[in-house]
Amino acid sequence: MKSKALILILTFIFSFSALAQTNNEPAKEDPSKFQVKLFEVKHKFPNTLVNAIAALGSGRPGSRIDPNNELKTITVRDLPENIAAIEAALKRLDVPDPAPISIQLQIYLIAASDEAGDSTPFPKEIDPVLTQLKATLRYKHYRFVDTFLNRVNDGGSIESSGTKQAITGGNPVFMQCKMSSVRLATDSTGNQAIRIGRFNFGLRVPLQTRPGEIQYQDIGINTELSLSEGGLYVVGTTNMGAADSAMIVVVSAKKVK
Repeated sequence: MKSKALILILTFIFSFSALAQTNNEPAKEDPSKFQVKLFEVKHKFPNTLVNAIAALGSGRPGSRIDPNNELKTITVRDLPENIAAIEAALKRLDVPDPAPISIQLQIYLIAASDEAGDSTPFPKEIDPVLTQLKATLRYKHYRFVDTFLNRVNDGGSIESSGTKQAITGGNPVFMQCKMSSVRLATDSTGNQAIRIGRFNFGLRVPLQTRPGEIQYQDIGINTELSLSEGGLYVVGTTNMGAADSAMIVVVSAKKVK
């Protein structure tokens, strides 16, 4: 009798233990509850979007998120609530990139000397700068040489070159302009500014070394710039090879659509 009672007790203990273990096991998801939905991607790369939405999946065995960059699609197999969350996220994320902001930069070249030259009219917008130059520098005569207009996307670079005749005598002058890391920024007062990480304006000017002989010399300006939008700034002056002549570089920048 004692032996039978012991067997009954052990059987009850093992049965209860097995039942408790069964109740603690997570319930397996019914695969029949999974749904499949195909999303068409219009603006982004599917692989990029999948990296952003992966955490919205259930992670259950059998669930999947499959991107296809060639077909521009994302296929999702998951529970309905997870598919709904993924669909809502894709509507927010799969949108066109904002149009890049362009920056227009204009360079004005002014020749200064003690000798009178031609009377090429100055653009009216640089009249205030010309007044300032006449009050600040010692040169007697100023003449407008040329202007360069360039446009670059925010964060981009510019490189341009050209030739100008008869700046000094009858020989051509070779010009080159380089600007890198042209960016929209905010100045210390909270106003919008345009910063140029590296501004380089170079000239190859002819110098007469002896009668009948010309030798070219490189001159220029190399600096960083921070400009208020729409303002005119004298970047600097560079000597043209003689004490009585110089090239003055003026820059203006503004944001354009």
